Amino acid sequence: MSIKFVYFDLGNVLVQVDQVKAGEQLKIWLNKINLYNTNSKISLIDLYKIVNESSHKNDWDLGLIDENQYMEDILNQLTPLQRDNAQLIKQGIKILCDNSFKPMTLEGQLNTAIQQIKHNNPQIKIGILSNTCDAHWSYISDKFQIVKDTQWDQIILSYQHGYAKPDDRIFQIAHQATKVNKDQVLFIDDIDQNVEAARQFGWHSHTALSGLDIMHYLATYGLID
Repeated sequence: MSIKFVYFDLGNVLVQVDQVKAGEQLKIWLNKINLYNTNSKISLIDLYKIVNESSHKNDWDLGLIDENQYMEDILNQLTPLQRDNAQLIKQGIKILCDNSFKPMTLEGQLNTAIQQIKHNNPQIKIGILSNTCDAHWSYISDKFQIVKDTQWDQIILSYQHGYAKPDDRIFQIAHQATKVNKDQVLFIDDIDQNVEAARQFGWHSHTALSGLDIMHYLATYGLID
């Protein structure tokens, strides 16, 4: 049966996650405020641990808490010395968030390919299905052409629904929005666990690690030339 709906993941599918760039920008910022040294109250490692080891990071992705609540959780984990620099830490976390993404390699060709799906067959719908928080979505949807300039038919984000891939319930929500049969849906993600969950759900699903991979699958299903 032919594909009638294509869902794309966000991170490492439509935009590239780039922790190296984030770390470099954070280091520059820490140097500017003279806090990046062996005796500093805030270090690069401190900030990475604070952000990545927050007990409420998953709650933020599920929309159970908002950005302000997440920040409060982070501040509650600080040592007394670090807490004296709470505002600086908030600035550092924003730098991490704002520099954690960059355009995919071959973004121009990938953007053209996605637009071609509908050009070739206006009956085919496209959407985004992503585990993300409100801050990341706000940043990506404002800064990246491939996301903001595309007419998406559905956008299903974990923080808006309270479930995240590979939970079957997020696939159920996403599928109900398609109005097609399960075997008419193609899903492209960068994480094998999510791909396998979607496959078990009944969708055609593939792991893509580059723009070339994505375009290969779109061509395989006859969605682009």
